[in-house]
Amino acid sequence: MSGDLTFDIADRLRAIAAPIFAATEDISGLTVHVAAVAGRASAKRQIVEALGSSTTRARVRFYRPSLLQAPRSLERLVGRFGDSALVYDPTGAITRGKTLVRAARTTREALGSRLCGLYYAPRSRTIFVALDAARVAAGDKFKVGALADIERAVCASQTAGERAGKALRAVRYLSVGSKGRISTRSREG
Repeated sequence: MSGDLTFDIADRLRAIAAPIFAATEDISGLTVHVAAVAGRASAKRQIVEALGSSTTRARVRFYRPSLLQAPRSLERLVGRFGDSALVYDPTGAITRGKTLVRAARTTREALGSRLCGLYYAPRSRTIFVALDAARVAAGDKFKVGALADIERAVCASQTAGERAGKALRAVRYLSVGSKGRISTRSREG
């Protein structure tokens, strides 16, 4: 899609009084993503009419509030958009989410079995990196060499490709022991 057409679509979608949070385009056409509202038929009609001839085919997809307000995973939420080109993202949330998911995949690949899990706290803009204590700690102390390697891998994953930008403020490392004991180390970013 050309830049001018993308701006035209964004302008048209901004003018609609509906909770549109994204629009994507792939080979099958344009999909407008909308938070569920009363009067879906009316909202869909407004969207299709507003887009008019600016696109060959427009689909409108509504999302339940529970899916948007408390998704089970960020990866699952942004995965719904697939590899489609994002042509409208008024809050930038989908773009930041996709960037964080790419960074998480890179981190998983780099850390392998040393990683127990990755968790994102959006309010504090913090990623929690849960590490297997048996692989990164000796007793109650982190292995300095292992932690330095992990730190480099996590930093590289955050800067690989696009940076998460304002979506990430800090990284916190958690060492999870066999009995569930947790030790922590932080890096403000």
